[in-house]
Amino acid sequence: MSKSSKRLLLIIGLVFGAILAGLLIFYWIGQSQQRAIQVKVLNNRFAKVQPRNGKVLFVPSLGVMPMQFPSSTTSFAKPTVLSTGSQFEMRDDHFLSEYKITRIEADGVTIYYATDGMPPSAIRRAHGSVKLVWK
Repeated sequence: MSKSSKRLLLIIGLVFGAILAGLLIFYWIGQSQQRAIQVKVLNNRFAKVQPRNGKVLFVPSLGVMPMQFPSSTTSFAKPTVLSTGSQFEMRDDHFLSEYKITRIEADGVTIYYATDGMPPSAIRRAHGSVKLVWK
């Protein structure tokens, strides 16, 4: 292999690596933004999030879209106690957010989320975990 061919391969490798690194950074920033949105959404939806005998009491905020249980039209517009593994969701015409309680700890509850949305919603396709502190 000639010296110029090796240089060309090196340049192609560097360009490909830079593109890949840029995409990964873009993805990471997007996931961080979506995590912050989910914390804000959940904190707005619940006036209180408190421990109750190894479970979690969720008290919905007044005047906001209530959460629902998956594959159901039943919402919890009233205070509801859920345990680890419990699932709930929120949806409208522009997005769907699914949640699952994964850990209940001394200082709050960890919730896994998987979301998908389209404009005008700020929610985009993302997944991860957020922690809500007791309030």
